[in-house]
Amino acid sequence: MKAFPNGIITNGDGLIIGGQQGMDLRDWFAGMAMLGMLSEHSGIRYDTDELTQFSYEVADAMMKARLKNDSMEEKTSVPKDQHL
Repeated sequence: MKAFPNGIITNGDGLIIGGQQGMDLRDWFAGMAMLGMLSEHSGIRYDTDELTQFSYEVADAMMKARLKNDSMEEKTSVPKDQHL
């Protein structure tokens, strides 16, 4: 899944030939997790390997939660013709 896709250009066969696909959503989540950790503890020096590893662990948990949430919404969603 991509974050911030913009102006994707495809040919007649649906092959992407130009534009920006965006960054991976997992990378976006990891970057946001890292930003939060670094801003919370300003002045503390982190081992970059540990910080990166933990950021991606957080991102993976967020991706897993999205999948779980999406499947729960599918099971509990009310068909459009049954909304009030």
